[in-house]
Amino acid sequence: MHPAAVVHAQRKLENAERALHNLRNAEDFSEIEREWSAFLMALGTIYTKLEQGSKLNNVSRGWFDQVKRERREDKLLQYLHQARNAEEHGIEDITSRNARILRQPLKLPNGKTAELRISLPAGPEDLQLSEDGNETKLFDGLQRISSTVALVPVKNHGTIFSVPDEHLGKPFAPVDPLAVAEAGYDYAALLVSTAKAFSELN
Repeated sequence: MHPAAVVHAQRKLENAERALHNLRNAEDFSEIEREWSAFLMALGTIYTKLEQGSKLNNVSRGWFDQVKRERREDKLLQYLHQARNAEEHGIEDITSRNARILRQPLKLPNGKTAELRISLPAGPEDLQLSEDGNETKLFDGLQRISSTVALVPVKNHGTIFSVPDEHLGKPFAPVDPLAVAEAGYDYAALLVSTAKAFSELN
């Protein structure tokens, strides 16, 4: 394994880690989608750098052949790879925006309190009441409970790749960008660590 490839792969791993951190702290749809895309791009480049570096000798080349085989056979790793390709080369969305649940505390005429929960698609976080052509807010202080971005099947060269439900031979759930990114990052970190060990044997 060429040491320079490991250096470049480590840098891309740091980019993936940064995107993962931002994904954990994302607060709206656009942030989640942007960081998910950034993570996929960084992850894909790690493979590219290590593949080039593995050509230095037969030992590292054989190891990376196994890595590529595992990526083809593992549902989560294959999905990450194909989602990255679809994001870079395709025009279809690789995520979908789920409905949000909003919460509004209410005080009832009998003095008791209640809570109104409202499910809305992506859009402004307020409800409006239209009366005689004049729009006013129906409620003030709506509190968001959940706002999620879901993964969707991705398509490349006519083949559809489903959202993964298995990783490394075990059932995988929940399936959302953050959970899949965390699993992908852990796997990539192990790849870079292994590649580094190979580079020290040169």
